[in-house]
Parts: sequence; structure tokens; C-alpha cells
Amino acid sequence: MNYSNDNSSDGVIRFIVGAFGLLLLLGSIFFLFSVEGMAKKSYLAREFARKNWVETAVDNIDAEKEGKIVCFTGMISSDDTLSDKAFNISVDKCLTLKRKVEMYQYYERRHRHKERRGKNSYRTYYTYSYHKDWFESINNSNAFNMNNTYRNPNKMKFRTQLFNAKNVCIGAHKIPSFSIEALGTPEKVHLASFSVILPDTAFEEHDKILFNAFHQEQEAGKTKKDIISVDDRNPEIGDTRIVFYKYPLCEATVFGVQKGENLFPFAKDGFEASFVKPGKVSADEMLKQKSTGELAVWACRIIFFFVLSGGFFCLLYKTGGLGCFTALLGSFGVVSGIACCVWLTVMPFVSIIWLSILIFSSIIAIPMLFNQNR
Repeated sequence: MNYSNDNSSDGVIRFIVGAFGLLLLLGSIFFLFSVEGMAKKSYLAREFARKNWVETAVDNIDAEKEGKIVCFTGMISSDDTLSDKAFNISVDKCLTLKRKVEMYQYYERRHRHKERRGKNSYRTYYTYSYHKDWFESINNSNAFNMNNTYRNPNKMKFRTQLFNAKNVCIGAHKIPSFSIEALGTPEKVHLASFSVILPDTAFEEHDKILFNAFHQEQEAGKTKKDIISVDDRNPEIGDTRIVFYKYPLCEATVFGVQKGENLFPFAKDGFEASFVKPGKVSADEMLKQKSTGELAVWACRIIFFFVLSGGFFCLLYKTGGLGCFTALLGSFGVVSGIACCVWLTVMPFVSIIWLSILIFSSIIAIPMLFNQNR
């Protein structure tokens, strides 16, 4: 019998798998260094803000604080009148006017059942039930199991929308309007004092619109539209419910960079502090905001740990279960070594822990690796 061809092909396979594993290892190490470097920069940005912020006066602009990180608490003010022109609704002394639009629709629930078919066999099957509720977006009934019986409309004539004040100040300082969106505690807008106007083309015949605390019928062209209270007890599929909320002026804490009379969020190297929070909040609380890339960093750490394990396992091709264990230990060692190198100057104590994990993993993994390659 000729074994030379089998040995040759097996050697080629081991070479290809090993080369692929080496690429996985090198790529993972490169990306892990990059990820840890980003995390370190974000941490240093947070610490920079923690050590360098200063208090400033609310009612006047301190030129000496120009370009610095400031933190203070004051009452938000705005002279803007917020309007939803589609419905002729206007409010003042508010930060945000919210039009919340919901449609009454079907939704599906799937129920899993398990039925015994024999001593050791089971049959799994599903049943479906259908219910009704209010939703702010279209619930696609085409995906229902019984989509011929339970059908939702395929579009909404109105959408939820926010109207924010443009000219917003805290004392003498101006803040951008995006920062106060839906800030504070909302209150319902009672519509009894408004003459609600609906566009003539907004609704087809027999469409029903429900408003909070409001009851009115209106002629629009030749078609009669029903506008009834949100407390209506018998809504039908496709009915639209509209509720208006306002967010009143409130006390808030700001943590940001002063540029002239304007304040801007502090953001650096993937970290962004909380800019505006309602009430009196300490600077430490404002800095507890998670860095924008923190979850992504942890996700990358986990992903590349398993990629590393895959690389080690390819290098230990045909070594069985013990090879898997060695691959995991090797991955722990590499991750620990990278973390130790990156964080040594910033967090020495944490780096010592990582170093201990590296040494422990190496003591166990290296002898196992040599034994497997004999």
C-alpha cells in the first residue's frame, strides 16, 4: 500500500490550516491593540474633563473661562412659541412640543407547544393569537401567519414629531436646541382652547381621529370627519390617536465647553460627557455618561478573543479537545498581555492583574503545547 500521497495531502492541509490560523492570530493582535488604544484614549479624555472643569457664573459670561470646561446649574429660559401648524396647536414657555401619533393595529403572538409522541420523542408546534393595541409605527401584517384575516393599514397619515425651541438659554449662556429635546417631565396639552385645523386632503371618508380631552366634528370639503375623545372605548383597526405633550421650562445642569456666550458638549476621543440634565446634578454624575465607543470596545474584545481562539485552534490542528483548551488559554494570555502593555502607564494595578493572568496562562499552556507537538 502507498501511504506517501496520504501523508503529503495531510501535510498540505495542515500547512493551509496553520497559515490561516497564523493570519487570524496576527490580525486579532493588531485589532486588539487598536481597540485597547481607543479605550485608553477615551478613558484619558474622561479623566482630563474630571480634573480640568471649573465652575462659572450663571448670569454673566466670564471671559477668563473662554475655551474651558464649565459646569453650573440654572433655570432654562426661552421666548420661542412652539407650533404644530398641521393642527394649529401653539404653546409658549416650553422646551419641546411633542405630537404623539399612534394607530390602532393588530399584533401577533406566537406560542410554542411541545407534545409527547412517544417515550422519548416530542413534537414541537406553534399556535398564533392576535390582539389589538396602539402603535407609533406601522406593524407589518404581511409577516403574520394569518395575514389574510388580520390586516393592518400600510401607511400612517401623520407621524410622531418633536418641535424644539430654537433660542434656549441658561442664564446668560446659550445652548443648542438639540440638547433640550424632550428634557424634563412632559405634560399633556389640553386642546379645548384650540381650533384644531385638519388639511382637506388628510383623510379619506370615514377616517377617525382621536384627540386627548377634545370632542369636535368638522366639515372639510364635502366629507365629514369624526374627531372624538381619546377616551373612546371602541376604536377600530386603522383609527389614529393623537396626543400633544409639552415639556415646560425647568432647572438644569450643564457640563460643556464655553465659547463666547455659547456652550457646547465636551467630546474627545470617543468620550462624550452628559451635556444637559434636568435638576441639580454634580459634575461627577455628568461624567458617568458612558463613552460612545465603550460598548463597541467590549464587543470587539469578546469577538477578537474568540477569533484568537480560532487562530490557536488552527495552529493546533488535529489535537482534539486538549487543543481547544490550550487555544482558550493561549487567547487569555494574548489578551492579558495586550491589556497589560496598553494600560501599564495609566492603571498599574489593573495591569499587574492582567500580567498575572498572562503568566498563569503561559505556565499551563506552553508545556501543553510542547507535549502536543512531540
